[in-house]
Amino acid sequence: MENASATDPALLASEESSFCPLFYRLSSGFPSRVREPRIFKKYHPGRKKNHAEGGEKEDFGEAMHTLESNPFDQVVFPKVGRPLIQTITTDEFEKLLLACAPPNETSPFAERAAVRNRAILWLLYDTGIRVSELIHLRLGDVDRKKGVVTVLGKGSKERRIALGQNCLRNLSYYLDKHRPNAEELADWGSAGEDHVFLSETRQPLTKNGMEMLFKRLKGRAGITGKRISPHILRHTFAINYLIKSNDPFSLQELLGHEDLTTVQNYMHMNDTILQEQKRKYSPGDHLPTRMPGPRETRRKGYATKEQSRSNRRVNELDASAQKPGKGVPPSRRK
Repeated sequence: MENASATDPALLASEESSFCPLFYRLSSGFPSRVREPRIFKKYHPGRKKNHAEGGEKEDFGEAMHTLESNPFDQVVFPKVGRPLIQTITTDEFEKLLLACAPPNETSPFAERAAVRNRAILWLLYDTGIRVSELIHLRLGDVDRKKGVVTVLGKGSKERRIALGQNCLRNLSYYLDKHRPNAEELADWGSAGEDHVFLSETRQPLTKNGMEMLFKRLKGRAGITGKRISPHILRHTFAINYLIKSNDPFSLQELLGHEDLTTVQNYMHMNDTILQEQKRKYSPGDHLPTRMPGPRETRRKGYATKEQSRSNRRVNELDASAQKPGKGVPPSRRK
């Protein structure tokens, strides 16, 4: 054991592994960062053996015979809530579209960048595809006649997504009018390049380039206090599609998920949308026959006494003004 290395797995699995904190520090990758005990407890061979045999989970201190019991047995850990899914509003999406054009620039290259950026925003907003799927999109994947795009998702699995009219119109305008043609690509040393979205150097866009693009768009649009990224547009597509279609199974196919686990996160909508949906489809308001009870309708608003007096006074003045000879001062009567 004396000649063994500090990272020797056989030594760490033995009962003489009393220098485990040293192993934490040497293998963490950061000299000042010490691994948490729960990491070693999760991967320690002794714990796996006890768990496989059906026995109780054993703490590292118990395994080294330095503690008689686990001090964390009585600790109640807080429940972890669901992550908050961020989306953008319709007004914010419009601001992003307006921010696609570089400020104070009217050159053809500035117009080309604006048209390309709008096509990117529409495609992300309308289909919910991942940024990796967008930058690897090729010309042959876009079927404009049928209005369908084919993307290659995780695990090299293909899926087809229909395009909306607005999305197809913006994408077609970019491909027909502003995407570099074969001659221009050859002059830039990119002959035969068939990626849909190209950068200013006539090369395919990258994830880093997309991140910089969205950072510029967010600054131009003046959106603060909220993260703007292609994945936020993916969340926005999922929420809007689920609200309008109420079909989580088709959403699962469109997003390219293996199961409904991730889609269920979108089903826990914010409270405002939830209460609006409840009022719209309230079972008590959709009964086929009239039930016994009061016939009065629910008040639509509330007004204080002062507001009621003011409204009553305005109504009286309007009524008197409509009668001839009334509501006019005596000095002005004819």
